[in-house]
Amino acid sequence: MLFGSKVSVPRESALERVVRQHMPEADDELRALVVAVAGLAACIAFADGVFDVREKEQVLEELRRLRVLAVGGAEAIGALLESEIEALTAGGDQAWARVLKEGMAREGRLDVLDALVEIAAADAVLTTQETNWLRRITTKLALEEADYLALQAKHRDKLAVLRGDD
Repeated sequence: MLFGSKVSVPRESALERVVRQHMPEADDELRALVVAVAGLAACIAFADGVFDVREKEQVLEELRRLRVLAVGGAEAIGALLESEIEALTAGGDQAWARVLKEGMAREGRLDVLDALVEIAAADAVLTTQETNWLRRITTKLALEEADYLALQAKHRDKLAVLRGDD
């Protein structure tokens, strides 16, 4: 039965829609990678339950570094994160991590992890929630704990557990 059957067609997420609007010439694979990077950026920026203005600015900086979004694309993603970060991160990070693991070479995944550490540290403190999330995402991205520790070392002074903030 062709007609009348209940076929589930995945709905385009708000994040996918914004990325598509700001990457009209890109292929689906590149757009999926950018969506995944933006999704993981949202997850770490909200890992501690607060989307701080400094984290937002760092997210924008990291998205601009990709150099694939049209003018205003990073800002459009930032505005979406500001208004819908809880909904965007509620689904978790597994799908986005898988896209990056399967679609990027190790160096690219390491660059993404570096960007995520920078976002987490942007508000001058790395909370236990953030460091736990970063450790998990390191594994999901098929990277080593040593990779994460080397990136985290740049921000050792911001570790809440060492500062007595947690």
